Amino acid sequence: MSGVRSIRLLLAQRGVVASLFLVACSATLPVPILPLFAVYELGGSPFESSMFFVADALVGMILVPIFGRLADKYRAHRLVLAASLLWLAVGAVCLSFSTSMPQMIAISALFYCCYGVPSAQIFALAKKKLESAGSTEADLGLLRVGYIAGWVAGPALAGLLIASGLQFRQLFMLQALAYLGVLVANLVIFRGTPSPRLPEVARREKAVFSIPVLMLYLTIACALGGDIIRTAQLPLLLVGELGGSSVHAALAFSIVPAVEIPAVFLSWWLANRFGHLLPLMISLVVGACYFLLMAVLTDPWAVVVVQAIYAVIPAFCIGVGIGYAQSMLPGKASFATSLVLSAQSASVVLGSLLLLGLSALNLGQNIFLAPVALCVAAVALNTILRQGLVSEWLAQRRQQGLRSGREPVQ
Repeated sequence: MSGVRSIRLLLAQRGVVASLFLVACSATLPVPILPLFAVYELGGSPFESSMFFVADALVGMILVPIFGRLADKYRAHRLVLAASLLWLAVGAVCLSFSTSMPQMIAISALFYCCYGVPSAQIFALAKKKLESAGSTEADLGLLRVGYIAGWVAGPALAGLLIASGLQFRQLFMLQALAYLGVLVANLVIFRGTPSPRLPEVARREKAVFSIPVLMLYLTIACALGGDIIRTAQLPLLLVGELGGSSVHAALAFSIVPAVEIPAVFLSWWLANRFGHLLPLMISLVVGACYFLLMAVLTDPWAVVVVQAIYAVIPAFCIGVGIGYAQSMLPGKASFATSLVLSAQSASVVLGSLLLLGLSALNLGQNIFLAPVALCVAAVALNTILRQGLVSEWLAQRRQQGLRSGREPVQ
């Protein structure tokens, strides 16, 4: 019965699913060729090419929540959505004319830092549509199927275009046109959809977000912190240390998105049946087991198969995290979604710093043990949230504040 309901939900919200698909497809279109463009066109080093992703993550983790909060406060979700897509299109055009690595990194920090803004506004507008249909925050995670499909389609389409003779700079111009097309499509999809109304009590709140929300932010950042280590070290492990081939590496990276889509359906079912925190805890335990296995496996095919397990982590963390954050911040759908996407950017920064510090130690395969520590820290944070210890602490602080005449803790 739940399977039929999930299909009905996706069909009823097909406009939102299509919007997320188009945004993700446009954002990931140049991802496979960005390192090649940086090294072979601009003469940069592999380290400099990685700075492109770190730069937009570092700035984005700060800016995306700010735009989300402003969109909630002024009910300007559609305006922020259109403006961010236009800004990203301008950034893609600038990238097509870049001639040096400093320019490329600056464009990333100035323009591509906003890549999470459109998705946050779409999820905020989707919440309004779901409320009208009588659905819950847990159903938001299921809509992320469209976003995952876009992440699969974007790089695949880019590969076909490059193979057909399209140049790198032409692909960036195509990305700009894609963003403009998505802008027009979203104006049609969300035409007449009102922005979620911010309750008056939320409008008067001085606190940006509560301690439980901050703990959720840190949980997601730690849970996804190992992704950049996996991305950087997996090909080296398969080809360099275990004697595999490029076929093993290609299969390893293609398995995750293929498994992630059914994993999203599973996370949606678990969140509806048992609440948001159980899927989060499962993803953290699975993450710790995955990285432990990566540190000990010696067969290339075993490493390829284990990648299917990794799909549980982003599928459970991000989709469920968005629904949970929105339930914790009523009336602040855009800000709540932005915090989860900001946590994802923070995980890139955290993982990059960890990778940079560990690379000099020549740990080899043992470098995969580092993300295990992050998963353990995330399990501790999730356990505190699950046991309600933070809520009890806040209640005590509120009572103390009331007795002393101070403003209660938020």
